[in-house]
Amino acid sequence: TVTNNPIPTLLTISDFELCDDTVNGSDTDGFSFFDLTTKNNEISNLQTGVVVTYHLTSSDAINNLNAITSLNSESRVMHTRITNSATGCYNTSSFNLVVYVKPSVNPIVNLRQCDTDSDAITNFNLTQANILIATDNTLTFTYHNSFSGAENNNDFVANEISYTASNGSTIWARITNTSGCFRTSRVN
Repeated sequence: TVTNNPIPTLLTISDFELCDDTVNGSDTDGFSFFDLTTKNNEISNLQTGVVVTYHLTSSDAINNLNAITSLNSESRVMHTRITNSATGCYNTSSFNLVVYVKPSVNPIVNLRQCDTDSDAITNFNLTQANILIATDNTLTFTYHNSFSGAENNNDFVANEISYTASNGSTIWARITNTSGCFRTSRVN
């Protein structure tokens, strides 16, 4: 008796893209931590009865050796295997791990302006700090009332063109590049 079992279907797998992180101690080293299991649903395409594994080489994926679930890595090719757990039939493919760089910024800048009525309160155009923070004209700047607001992209300054501040006030800028990676800068 010969039984033909279909191999699991594999569609094109999208790149796994992350910003450089500090897992290795520096967010400028080109490495990021990838939890590969977050790709399971995409790779299995919600097929039931299949197991998804990840491998560093094509040979390991074909031979089902040295499976991993996470990896601290620079940009590279990752290999995957999808196996029907009932039949043992499998298919392999690959996708890219991509680590994007964060923007280069000055972490602290001072925005100065003369006070016209000697009360130590004036309206600042916060966008004038952009050039002090970074010179890359492809970056996007947003201004926040707190550091956590800048980190979490909330708690926005209501009017960045006319921000009323007293001497010694601090706000935070979130600077995002075209890859979606960001850094923050304190604006005194």
